Amino acid sequence: MVKVVLAMVVIGSCVLLANSPACRALVARGYEQFGGWTEAARNVDPAGYVEYVRGQLRKDLADMRDSHSQLQAEQERLDTLLETRQRQHTDASRMLESFRA
Repeated sequence: MVKVVLAMVVIGSCVLLANSPACRALVARGYEQFGGWTEAARNVDPAGYVEYVRGQLRKDLADMRDSHSQLQAEQERLDTLLETRQRQHTDASRMLESFRA
């Protein structure tokens, strides 16, 4: 019974981590805080820590660029959709006026 419950918890956690960016960020933050570069490790190897931080910054900047590109593409799609809907609204208003006349 305990093995079944443990297996369900592990599977549920894996599914949650795979499908939830917020959960992944929380786990990553927790790892960095408790399992990453501690203050003692930073003092022992400051150059290694600087390289680690540079790598994290590069990764974060690449993620931000990707997000920005995706948002920009979505904004363009929404602008096009807005123009289409406005034209449809104008055409529908004209048709309504022609039916009333």
